[in-house]
Amino acid sequence: MLMIFFCQRMKKKIYFTDATQSVAPLEFGTTVTENRKQSRYLEEKGSVLTAIAGRRDGRLLVYDRETRNTTVLVENLFFGNGVALSKDESFVLVCETFQSRILRYWLEGPKQGEIEIFMDNLCGYPDSLDRSESDPSTFWVPIVSPPNDVLTWILPHTILRNLVALVPDPLKPAALRYGLFLRVSENGEILETYHDPSGLVVSGVTSVSEYKGKLYLGNLHHHHISVYPLSDSE
Repeated sequence: MLMIFFCQRMKKKIYFTDATQSVAPLEFGTTVTENRKQSRYLEEKGSVLTAIAGRRDGRLLVYDRETRNTTVLVENLFFGNGVALSKDESFVLVCETFQSRILRYWLEGPKQGEIEIFMDNLCGYPDSLDRSESDPSTFWVPIVSPPNDVLTWILPHTILRNLVALVPDPLKPAALRYGLFLRVSENGEILETYHDPSGLVVSGVTSVSEYKGKLYLGNLHHHHISVYPLSDSE
């Protein structure tokens, strides 16, 4: 089953990622509620299996609404995740979650068609991207988890990864309960960081959307969104 995440529209084109093919399809005959729960479980399980397997089968794609054709722009991503267009639409950013980095694919200019590292060695696993409403030249980057030491340790070793894949799900490496997201510039500079070290208010941040002076935070661990006012007066 393809795990498709995060679309971004540009004029008559839609950019999106195909994160992994490491999960099984939903079973027929389940209720809507069961489907939602199973879908959430498969999403989390798919990301864990992708990390443990070291499988780099994620892609960045574009759908042309006029021709109705889909084109693969980038392949071999290690869990390709969030997508965001630049203010002038000259490039698109894509998260490579388990490489702890963000890549930039040039849509226009002398580097058109080239892929390069935009940010590397991030302080955790980036889960998505969204352009800021108040300053469209900057981006919000949620970090779903700080680095997992076990995952970092086993990734270079195929035998260890194969052994960990056999253990029960509760014993597999998992996201740590820590709240973190960043605001970064279009040059890849970290401008601001927001932390909840305890993870009690918000943890496992998966999305940050800005609207009318407030940030709406999605998360991995709870069935609600959190609202954070950017102004102290609110």
